[in-house]
Order: sequence, then structure tokens, then C-alpha cells
Amino acid sequence: MRKFKSRFRGYDREEVEAYLHKTTEYHESREKELEECIRRLKEENDYLYAKNGEYRRNEERVSGAIVKAMEVKSDLERDLKRKIELEEDRLRLFKTKWLAYVKGINRANADRVADDAQSYIEAFRREFVKGAARDLDLDEEEISVAERSYRAEQERLAAIAKDVAQTKNAAPENEGSGADGIGGFFED
Repeated sequence: MRKFKSRFRGYDREEVEAYLHKTTEYHESREKELEECIRRLKEENDYLYAKNGEYRRNEERVSGAIVKAMEVKSDLERDLKRKIELEEDRLRLFKTKWLAYVKGINRANADRVADDAQSYIEAFRREFVKGAARDLDLDEEEISVAERSYRAEQERLAAIAKDVAQTKNAAPENEGSGADGIGGFFED
């Protein structure tokens, strides 16, 4: 606290006024500084409030974009799964067509071999009978030997025809596993 000199009838008036003037100037300057600080803080507050609003709007946009991206991702996954299923179905059809084609080829080959074997048996029988009748003048005993020979050959050829027929019937069970190398491609 400031001490003033005493005078007659109180303190020195000029000194008191000088002090008051100095104190008033100090307080006025301090008040101006505080007002300026308040003004700056208000401006900063307004700026930060505006920025906060902008950040909130950006956050909402980003959240919306994330939600939209997740929806798009889900749609893409669903579409991709559907495309995969369609491709699997297409490949199953492709496999089925090729297996049918291979079975057809196996059946055609088995039918052809069976027909060839049957034709061979018939041709052999005709030739045997012709040859026996034309070239041989055989007695009963010799004819029975020839017949036994004929029957043995006929049985042998019948067994071949039977094997071919079994191969033909077994072809669907062994589908695609032939020596053509296709079997491994089509097996599950």
C-alpha cells in the first residue's frame, strides 16, 4: 500500500491525484488488455466452434461413406458368390456333357468291337462249315474231331464277345478313367 506525505488538512493532493492517475491508467490499460484477450478468446472460441461443426459434418460424411462402402462390399461379396455358383454350375454341366460324350464313345467302341467279334464268329463258322464240306471227305470219327474243334473255337470267340459286352456294360462305372487321360480332369 502506498503511503502519502501528510499535509495540513490531509494528504498531498497532487501526489494522490498523480497516484490515482497512474493507477487509473494502469487499470485502464489492464482492462484494455483483458478486453483484447476476451475478444481474441471469443474469436478463437467462434473459430473452434465452427471447426468443430465442420469436423462433425465431416465425421457424419465419413460415417455415411463407411456405411455405404460396407453395403457395397456386401453387394460385391453377394455378387461374387453368385458368380462363383454360376461358374460351378457351368463347370458341372461341362463335366456332365463331356462324361456323356466319353460314355458315348466307350459304348460306340464296345458296340463296334462286339459287332466285329460277332461278325468274326459268323464268318469263322461259315468258313469252317464250307471248308469241312468241300475239302474234307471225313468219316464220322473225323467229323466229330472237327466239330469239337469248331465248338472250341466258337466258345473261345463267345468268351471274347462276352468280355467285350461286359466291358461295354462296365463302361459307365469306369467313366472317364480310360487311357485317354480325360478321367482325372472330370473326377470330383
